[in-house]
Parts: sequence; C-alpha cells; structure tokens
Amino acid sequence: MTRGRDAGLYAGGLLFQQGIAFGVGVAAARWLGPQGYGQVSLARAIYGVAVILAPLGLDLSLLRRLGESGAGRAAKVAQVQKLRQITWAVNLAVVAAMALAGAPWLQAHLYRQPGFALDLVIAFTALPFAADLAVLTAACRALDRVAQASLASLYLQPVVRTVALGGLLALGLGARGVLAATAVGVAAANLVLAALLMRGRRPLRAEPPAPEPPGVAGSGSPARLFGYSGWMAAMLLTYGALKLVDVLVLGHFRPAREVGDYAAVSAIAQLICLYPTALSQTLGPTVAGLYAAGSRRGVRRELGRYLRLSSLACAPLLAGVAVFGPWLDLVFGARFRFDPWLCFALALGAYVSGVFGPMSVSLSMTGRHRPEFAILLTGALASLAGCLLLAPAYGGVGVAWATLGGYLLVNGVRTAVSAQVMGGLDVELGDVAAPVACLMLALVWRALAERFGAHDWPTALLTGAGLLASYTVLYGVALLSPGEVAQLLAFSRRRWRSAARAVPSRS
Repeated sequence: MTRGRDAGLYAGGLLFQQGIAFGVGVAAARWLGPQGYGQVSLARAIYGVAVILAPLGLDLSLLRRLGESGAGRAAKVAQVQKLRQITWAVNLAVVAAMALAGAPWLQAHLYRQPGFALDLVIAFTALPFAADLAVLTAACRALDRVAQASLASLYLQPVVRTVALGGLLALGLGARGVLAATAVGVAAANLVLAALLMRGRRPLRAEPPAPEPPGVAGSGSPARLFGYSGWMAAMLLTYGALKLVDVLVLGHFRPAREVGDYAAVSAIAQLICLYPTALSQTLGPTVAGLYAAGSRRGVRRELGRYLRLSSLACAPLLAGVAVFGPWLDLVFGARFRFDPWLCFALALGAYVSGVFGPMSVSLSMTGRHRPEFAILLTGALASLAGCLLLAPAYGGVGVAWATLGGYLLVNGVRTAVSAQVMGGLDVELGDVAAPVACLMLALVWRALAERFGAHDWPTALLTGAGLLASYTVLYGVALLSPGEVAQLLAFSRRRWRSAARAVPSRS
C-alpha cells in the first residue's frame, strides 16, 4: 500500500492536476462550445485507445516483475532502460503510420468532419512521450520513487500544458492548440522524469545484486517479460475500451455537439476516481510481494483496507455528480444540456470503475492474467454491443448505460473471483452503506433546492454547503468507526498546528 507521504503527494497532485484540468477544460468548453469540444474529445478518445497499448503492457508487467525481483536497483534500472528503447521505436512507427494512412482513412470513412485527420495527427504526437512516461512511472512505483513520478506527471505536466495552451490560443490555433498543448505537457513530464530516474542510476550501481526469490528466477528475461506484458496490454486495451468505446460509438452515430455534452459530464464524473487512483498506486507491487511470500491473508487485508477507504471517499462525489449533474450548465455555459439519467449513469460507472477497478491486481499480479483477460474481453464486447444497439436511438444516455453495464459485469465478476482465490473479501457494512446514504441525502437537498430556490449560483452554493455539512454528520455519527474519527481529528489538529506555526507572529 502507498505510504502516507507518497499517497498524500499523489492525492494532492491528482487534485492539483484535476483542478487545473477542470478550470482549463471548462474555459475551453465554454469557448469552443459543444461542437468544438465534441470534436476535440473524439480525437482524444482515439488517441486514448492508442495510448493504452503504447507502453506495450510494460507499465503493468514491470510492477509485477520489479516487485517480485530481488535484484539490486542498478540492475532494475538498466532493464528499464532497454525496455524504454523498444517502446520508443514502436511508438514512433505508430505515429508515422497514423499520419500517413490511419488519420486520412478515419476521416474518410468513420468521422467525416472537416480537418479531423490533422486533429488526430496533432494528438498522436504525444504518443511516444506518453508511452515512455508510463514505463518510467511504473518503474518509479516499483522502485519506491512514487514522489518523483508524482512531481513530474501531476505537478509539472499540467503547469506546462496550461502555459503552452495559453500561448497557442494566443496564436489563434483554437481547438488544435488544445491538442498540441497536451503533447507539450506530456513531453515535458516525460523528459524530466527520465532525467530524475537516471540521475539516481550511478550510485545504485554499487548495490550488490540480491538473489531472486524462488519461482521468480528467469522471469525477467525479455521473452518472458514481453510475453507477460502482451497479456497486460491486451487487458488494458479491453478495459480501456469500456472507458472509450462510448465516445467513439457516439461520435459515429451522433453529431459532435452531443459528443461535447457527453464528454463534459464524463470529465466531471472522472473526479470520482481521484482518491482510489492515488490509494492504489503501489497496491500492485504490494499484492505481488505478499502473494509471492505466501500471505493470502495479507493480500485480503490490503484489498479490504483499500476498498473501505476508497468507497468512503468516493461516495459523496458519486452522489454529487449523479444528483446535481444537470446543474453543470452553470459551469459549462447555457449552450450545454445535461440529461439527469446521463449524469447518474456516468457517475455510477465512474464509482464502480474507480473503487473496484484496482481489485484486478489480485488477479493480474498473481499470475491469473489469462482468466482476467477473458473477463475483461467479455465485458468490453458486451459494452460495445450495448453502445452499438442503443446509440442510434438513445444517444448519450444509451451509451452511458451500456458502459455502466460493462463496468458492473467486469468488476463484479473479477471481485467475486478475487474473493474465491484469496479465501474471502474483507468488506464492512459501512463500505456498502456509504454510497446509498450519500445518494439519499443528495436527493433530499436537490428537492429542497428545486422547491425553495432557483437554478442559479447562489442556490447551488448554499445547497452545496448544506450537503457538505450533512455528509460530515453522516460520516462522524454512522459511517466511521470511533478510531477513524479520532485519527481524522488528530490529523486535523496536527495540520492546524502546522499551519499556525507557519504564520509569522505579529510583533
């Protein structure tokens, strides 16, 4: 499990990144409107499919390999360097193929929008940097350098992207400036993280290599590593399809304006996944290490702790987006329209994906990647079939419900398999009750807002404050244990004292 300092830095980085992305995204959406924002979102979705495969599955296989390996850090870093060279070569070839053939074909046959091929080429310039960044991030997580990866990816990248976006928009590049700014930000983060990791390479050479644990020796050979990473890439692609097929199918059947509405709500719903993503950063190598040591009880303990913390943290966000999603037109502008059922389906899908998605480590990190792939493939195909069936008649609402069905199928099955493999699942009543209770409170406050207020910012702010106070009482009285309440109060007191000491006293 991620250490408190690293988890805090990562969580803070996610909040920082999402805060900047939210502000920049809202500004871009208001400026571009649903039509322009939809076209940008469609280009990003196609790029998103490619970026899943770009690391060649090494971002997951390295977590397991380096987590199990007893070799010294110098040997591990040297292995990462060789794999980076292969990743760069493959992805440069993909960019060339997209520019010469892929983008023109997609514009001519699937997404007949003027200039869409050039949009795709601009988006794909980030691919080699993104692939290398994923490999480096996995290496940092496995080598206990989460802080370095967080600083580069979550702090530097959004700042550089925002500065670049401002300059490109000033030059009049418009929507293509948005895509180009993303590439600039990814490239900056990649180059800085590579420098940070390699800076520590020389002193690490002095470490004597440790023997491999039983059953692991030889597993780091290139053939075996790429054999395993191929399965990892396939699993990432199939699960990523659940997150991207909705926009791709919707963009084929419906106009870009509707894609823009859908993408705006989806971007807000992804905030629900922030804390689970931060909490699970080193869950993979931790589970791999515990399982290699024969401690299934330790695996259950780590997974149970993760499930409880992530469920409690995500429940209020789930309720907020699901119930108050239609009020997002106050944020994005009057040109956007958000269907209530669209908001509910996207929010619930993000919750299921965020909270239960990392449970996959109990399969992928313990050598059960083949059955997990079968589960993922079944869910992805079911989601795709649902999207193709529902998109023509029901548009965004239809694909949102189809995607939710895929998330429920995949995560439900593999969580059940995980419980069977590990001899149980440590889940408490409060973990399950939290999302239901938060949804009920949000519905009550929305009814009060609609009954006594107007659809405006003062009502929204007042309702949000009341809902937050209700959540505080709910958690303090019913959902958190006395020990957890005491820990939160102690943490708050320490933070308050630290802040007070940081303020210079008046003379």
